[in-house]
Formats: sequence, C-alpha cells, structure tokens
Amino acid sequence: MVRIFLLIVLALIAGCSNSESVNSLNNYEPFSLDDGMVLVHASDKSVNLGTNDVEALPTVKPSMRVEFSYDFYIGKREVTFGEYGKVRGIHFDSELKNQPVSNVTFFDAVLYANALSKKHGLDTVYTYTKAVIDDDGHCVSMLDFSTRFDVDAFRLPTEAEWTLVAENNWKKACGEKPTVPCDFAGGVKEWVNDWLGGYRDTTLENYVGIFGGGFLNTRILKGGSFRDDSADVHVYDRSDVYPVTADLRMDYIGFRIAYGAIPNPVMTDYRGYIVHDDVKVLITSEEFRSIFGTMEAKLVFRNEASGNLMFVNFIGGDPVVHEIVDTMEVYHPAISPDGRYVAFSTVPEGVSSDKSTIFVRSLDIASGVVKRLRGFSGAIPRWRVLDSGDTVVVFVDYSGNNKDDAAFHAASTWQVVFGNAAFREDSKLFGGAYHGGISEDWRLAVTGARLLRAKRAKEGKTLLEESEEELWYGGEQACNASLAQDGSKRTLFLDFGGRTGRDFTGKQYGTHEMLLVADSLGNLVQGVPSPASYTFDHTEWTSNEDVVVATLVDKNGAHGKIVTVNLKDSSITELVEGNDVTYPDLWIGEKPVLAGKDTLVQDSAGAYMFAGGSMEMSLYRYKLELLWQYRDTADVVILGSSRPLAAVDPVALKHYFAVNLAQTPNSMAVSRALFERYVLGNVDRLRYIIVSLDIDFWWKDSTSDNFFYDRYKFYPGFVYDENHNYWKDDRDARILEYTRAAVGSEEADRIMYHRGLMVSSGPGWLEKPTILQDSLWNHYLPDRFDANVDILEDMVKLAGEHGVKVIGVIFPQNPNYRKTGAFGRYGIARSEAPELIAKISALEKKYDNFHLVDENKMGKHDYTSSMAENDDHLNRYGARVLSVRLDSVLVKLDSK
Repeated sequence: MVRIFLLIVLALIAGCSNSESVNSLNNYEPFSLDDGMVLVHASDKSVNLGTNDVEALPTVKPSMRVEFSYDFYIGKREVTFGEYGKVRGIHFDSELKNQPVSNVTFFDAVLYANALSKKHGLDTVYTYTKAVIDDDGHCVSMLDFSTRFDVDAFRLPTEAEWTLVAENNWKKACGEKPTVPCDFAGGVKEWVNDWLGGYRDTTLENYVGIFGGGFLNTRILKGGSFRDDSADVHVYDRSDVYPVTADLRMDYIGFRIAYGAIPNPVMTDYRGYIVHDDVKVLITSEEFRSIFGTMEAKLVFRNEASGNLMFVNFIGGDPVVHEIVDTMEVYHPAISPDGRYVAFSTVPEGVSSDKSTIFVRSLDIASGVVKRLRGFSGAIPRWRVLDSGDTVVVFVDYSGNNKDDAAFHAASTWQVVFGNAAFREDSKLFGGAYHGGISEDWRLAVTGARLLRAKRAKEGKTLLEESEEELWYGGEQACNASLAQDGSKRTLFLDFGGRTGRDFTGKQYGTHEMLLVADSLGNLVQGVPSPASYTFDHTEWTSNEDVVVATLVDKNGAHGKIVTVNLKDSSITELVEGNDVTYPDLWIGEKPVLAGKDTLVQDSAGAYMFAGGSMEMSLYRYKLELLWQYRDTADVVILGSSRPLAAVDPVALKHYFAVNLAQTPNSMAVSRALFERYVLGNVDRLRYIIVSLDIDFWWKDSTSDNFFYDRYKFYPGFVYDENHNYWKDDRDARILEYTRAAVGSEEADRIMYHRGLMVSSGPGWLEKPTILQDSLWNHYLPDRFDANVDILEDMVKLAGEHGVKVIGVIFPQNPNYRKTGAFGRYGIARSEAPELIAKISALEKKYDNFHLVDENKMGKHDYTSSMAENDDHLNRYGARVLSVRLDSVLVKLDSK
C-alpha cells in the first residue's frame, strides 16, 4: 500500500553524519560462485542518496540517508560482452570480449541475472509471465514483472548498494584484473534495480526503491560513461538526458551484477513515503476487466485505523493501494462522474454534528488539490450532472438519526456547483435530509438512517416544485440507503433482520445479513444474503448497472473486505482486504460494446501498451485516446518530440481547437507515420499541423527511434488499427471506448493535461550546456540531414493534398550554446547551422502550405532561464509564451 502524505508536516531528521568511520569499506572478500564479485560488509553502515546542492536537479534532492542491516556481493566491474554472451548464449565479436556490455535494456539485465542464477542452480530473484523481445533480440517489456528480495540469488544492485560502494571507489579505474570495485565514474552508465522516485529528508533502513513504476515507469541509471566529462558526473546522479524507461538501450548503458537477499526491504511511494502492506488488492486489472468490461475503474474507501482516504486505480494493470494521509477524517467518499475527483465528509451517517465539512480532492495523487466547502455544515456528498452540463455535489446539513421527526424536517438538502477545481454557487433544494440520493428526473429522493424515508414529486411536478413524503419498509429500522442512477429508481439498503424483509425473502436472518432492493414505489424486489460468517455494511450502487459495492464484516466486527455484488446473479467479487476498511465507492468507466455489430476484439482494440509499460508506450496510449476523443473537433494537431510535448499548450491556442500528439522518443519518421496513418483521414476538420524540427538530432535515419518501423507490431492495438485502416473507413467504430477500457497508466491526468501538454520543471538554462553528440556528425553522416528534410517535404506535400498547412518549429535551446561550437544539445556545428536551416526555409518558397517558425534564432531568442526546464526544453511558463506566439502565427496566416 502506498501512503501519500498531504497537508501535514513531519519532522524527520537524519541525525548521523556521513563520516569516514561509519562508511569506510576497506576490505572485500571474493565470492565462491563468481570470482568477479566481492563481499561488501554493509551491515551497520549507511550512505546518503541524493544531495542538498541547490543547483542540482529536483530528482536528486533532498539528501536521504539509508542504513544497512545486511551484507551483499557486488561485481568488481561492469558485466562484459564476453560474460553476457556466454550466459545468454549470444555471440559477440572477440575484440569486445573484455569490454563492458552495452546497448542493453533493463530487462536484458534482468534476463542475464536470472540466467546466471539458474546456471548456478539457484532460484531467481525476478519473476514474470511473459518477456516481450524485439526484432533485435532485446527484451523491451515483461508482463507481471516483480522482484523477490528474499531470494538469495543474482540481481541488479539497489541504488543504495551501488552508491555505498561507488562513493568509496569513485575514482578507481578497472585494470586487467581488478581487486576492488571500479569504473563507477567511467565505462558505461549502469542500470540499478530501483524505479525512479523522490527522496525525503529522512533515514530508512534496507531501502530498495519505490513501489511500482513511479512516474511513467521510469528507472534509474547510475554513474558515468565513456562519453561523459568526469568533472560533470556525480555519485548522486541517477538519470540521463531524457526519462529513463526500462526498454531504453544505448551504446553507453550497461550494468554490473549483485548477489544476496535483502531482509525486511523498505519501499516508498514516488514521493518518498514508506509503503505499508496492511491493505491489499485481491484482484488483478485483467480479472477486473473480465468481470466488468473495462480497466478504467477507481475505488476509494476509508482506512479505519488512520481515518485516511484510500485509493485504488485499476487502469495500470497492477493495481496498488494508495493512502492519502492528511488531517481530515474521511467518511462517505464519492467519486465524481468523470472519475477525476472524490468528495467526502468528516462525519458519518447516523451522527449528528454541526461540525461536519465537505471536501473535494483530486484523484491525481500528484496534484494535492483539496477544496473545502466553506460556510456550511455538510455531510454525505453525492455527485450529479445537471441538464445545464454543470457538475454539482449534493449534500445534507444534518446526518443524524432521521427517526427524530423535528430534527429531520429542520434539516435541508443542498447542492453546490463544482467546476474548474473549485466550489461555485450553492442552492437549497428542499427540506429534509435526503442523503440517499435524488433520481435523475428529480422526481424521487430517499434517505435511510434508522427509517427508510422517501420524497416523491407530485404528478407533473419535480421535487423542486411540489412533493410529498412517504415512509417505506413499514417503518422498520433501515440504513445505508442508496438510490440507483440508472433510471430504474431502485433503492438499495440494509435492515436489522426486520419482519418485512424476512417475509419477502422467506429466510430468517440477522442485522445486515441481507442486502435489500426496493423499486420506485418502495416495494421489495430483491434480497441478496451475505456470505457465510459475514454481514454487509456500507452498501452503495456503483456507476455500473446492477453492481453494488459493499464491505464484509466478520464476526469480530472488523470490516475486512470490500466486495462487489452483482444483482443479476448474486455473485460476489472480492476487491480489497484489510484490517478495517469502510465506506467504499467504486467508479467504473463506460465499458465498450461486447456484443452485436459494433463489437471489436477487446484484447486488441485500443491495447496500445502492456501493464507497467514504458513512458514511450504510456504516451502513445493516451495520445491516441486524445486523437479518438477529439478527431471530430480538432483543427490543429501538434506532432514531434519531447520539445513540443513540453512547450505547445493546446489550450493557449485560443483561436483554435488543438491536440498535442507529440511524444518521445521521436524522429521525423515517427512524426510522418503518425500524420499519415492516424491524423489524416481521422481529423476531418484539420487545418494545421505543428511539427517540431529538431535539426540537432537529424542524424537519425528512417529506422532510428522509429516505433512504426517495426516495434509497433509487438502491441496488439497498433496492429489492430493497421488491419482496420486506422478506422478511417469506419467512423462509427467505438475505438475510443475500447481504448479507455484497456490498460493504461495512473499518470493519465498528467499526460492528458490541456489535451496533451506535459508540464515540467527543472534548473533552467545551465551556464555550461550539455552537448551529447559530436557536433560534426553531419560530416560523417552527410546524407542524414537532407534525408530528414526530404521527410519534411513529403509531409508538406501530403498535407497540401488535403488542404492542410504545416508549421515547422525550431524550438528554443539554451542561449549559452552560442559560447560553444554546437547548435544545440545534439550538436551540428554552429558555423554550418544557418546554411542547413536555409534548406528548410527554402521549402516556404516552394510550397505555399509550409511556414517555418524559428524560435531559437541561433540562440538569440528572448526565452529566459525562468522559462526553461533544461537546455532544450521549456517549462510551463515558456510554453505559455511560445504557444501564444504560435496562436498569433496561425491567426496571421488565416488573414492572408
């Protein structure tokens, strides 16, 4: 279970110093299974991860102390081509034998570790159900991947283990037969076992990284490589130029091996807070989809032990329980109709209090957005969407015993509009505390907190005009009333073994042992008994017709499980198990049509990524969801690399309806493929495409970083699209529904923000900008630049045939590149760049539907460091400026 702490301050102080006497590692012992490894006496040692350097990247701050209670083995040097090939059964040229293996993915390293363990007759640390291998023989994904830290076998070192050893051997280079660990600052960058997550100013023991995939499943690379200036490499560094995903492979990335079990491993969430395992998800996302037709589902509930809100998102394939720790009690959480927010009150049903408050918070666990409804004592919130399109929270100002006639009638039912992440105007609906819900047609309201009461509109009227009260269930005791929102006006409730319920079901039962359903007139129509040895509690309708969510209470009174009850067949599905979990609400997105002429193959349609997929695949999955969602609306589409991904805000193009489909990694060939395959023929109102012209990495050919060259074939959704001509001939196909129902990422809100803008922050323009490619690459790859110009020209021609204009943008980079010999991060000699840009500019004279926008101006631009994330990306402030300028460019072109 992941705990997310918000609205509270914890004073956690790391008290020990990082002294030589504590951390010095002076003697190493060889390993009997592999003489290339040494024993690290780490017990009672500690190490600091990260730094407090104010100029360092946010991902390495603040410094966090890690203590060890165990010893482990680690490789003296990085695994070589010879070692890797021998274990994996792969042949490499003999001259590479003693060189560090490189160009391997994280999963390649995992396969090596497992194979090495098997070679020595050991169990394996890593488990998975399927390895996805690309055409070059590299593993790019593993389904149901997990790490068993309790297994004594070969594995990758944790970041803490790597850092402990590296800081004691930082400047040691490997000789022919090294006796101590070496080559940490040189050789190749090294995979470690951890996902990338945040640090906290605290001390943890046996830290093994974060739980799950962090932000977009990014991992950690440590150390330096042959291409780095050693003065620029620090032991605390943990990333590369771009986000490091498990399928990344480069000629400067390798790994070293470690060995040994880790006792009592400690994991954190991506913000650095410890993960607890007292609440567990009992169902996989695939199992959930097989029952409910979609993975697009969210569950919220209360943790009685802490009073905090718990949250499970099933979309990611491997659902995790998050606990949002704050200062408010949480009762009756209710998820908004769009699944983005949760409302809750601070007092439960049956308790009378004038201090209950309504809160709404975002279910984007990274945002921390919390809004309080001020000026009201409110309880038991429910959501509804008005005919006007406004979303409102309906609540009552009294949640006590409704058997007290005077108190009940003195209370009222209210609604308040919630939009743009804020409460707006409120209004009183009618008298009486009807917190069980209001029907969609405003003709019925119910409540149940001792008595089952109803309020019915008179003939031809609504509850807001004229109504009368009714007492249901013969006046017997009832509670947990919930009115269905599917048009049936059925009311769900629990009783106390009342005569009316026993007579209807023909069974003798006790308190809360029967889930009862009444029709719109209050007549019982169904009863579902609780499982043996359990009773029901906290029953609520879900957004899926005929599905109820409830807690199961054991004989000791503990709410140990959250389940769903299918009223069609009375089947029960267990979702979550914990010590005491209460007040669940389950939001289920729209499921695709699974029968009839509109049926698509659910395992293929919209299946653009696997569970735990990389950042690249998460971006593709949600960018295509944006395409399917707005293909009838958009008139501007943004394509290209991470530069427009971070810098072109569709919402800021206020005169147009734009969608940002930029992704990373990217090449001109990818932009052309997306444009030709997906955009043309789908976006009917298309007038402009905005495409990044990243000329400094136009060393890429038609296969480099080109997902559509071959790798798309590994993902069923792309092949399915190809086989259906990308849905250009079938506009009625419900591909959007299938995409939403397929596996995705918990970071969806950040990818979908402002229709595809991915905002970010960073240190801004560095005084000494990074250059990652030989600036003279155009000399030894003379045809590459022109080949990319040809791809651009093909796009312009194709766009012109469809009446579409192309806006090519050269994005601003660090102006300090003017002090170097490079145009930008990936080179091109500055002296040659103007001539090369002129080749692009020449297309403006040749094609009237092409326009070049050079926002870099050879570094003489007006984008300040405060507008930049790093040397070649803008942040949200720079994005606002650039996007407004692009909007003006389009308006000016329209006026011609």
